[in-house]
Amino acid sequence: MIKQLRARLGAVLAAVIVAVGMTALMPTAPASAQAGGCSYSSGFTVPYLGVYIPRQGICVHTDGWGLNGQNFFGYANIEACNYKIQLRKYDSAGTLKWTSTGPMHYGCSYGLGLGSYTIASTTFYNGGKACAALFQGGAFTDQACIWTSK
Repeated sequence: MIKQLRARLGAVLAAVIVAVGMTALMPTAPASAQAGGCSYSSGFTVPYLGVYIPRQGICVHTDGWGLNGQNFFGYANIEACNYKIQLRKYDSAGTLKWTSTGPMHYGCSYGLGLGSYTIASTTFYNGGKACAALFQGGAFTDQACIWTSK
């Protein structure tokens, strides 16, 4: 009886060891993540030109894993007039390495989530930044950034 019990216990233990070993060898999917942030500023008048820039916000967001970005996008918030959004990637030294600019939106828009601009996938720089910049009337007004790392 004890011999049979030891034999069964040995077989079960061997099966567990094989199962654990096989699980350790199985490839794992990379962890996915989301990151995002916004920058807000109050309205202001451009000195010497007298042009009023309304209060605004610009937001950036990406999905993905590690340095692989999916659905990297920026969008305007609050108020925006005659604006476009530019996606930007910076390296770890803070040097602007890449830009992609969305279409111009003419007229003024008010509300949340205005005029987004998206690229499907990209690779970020380790220790760098992913940003969305807002341009109104052809002038840079603000940008929101997130840090990127492995």
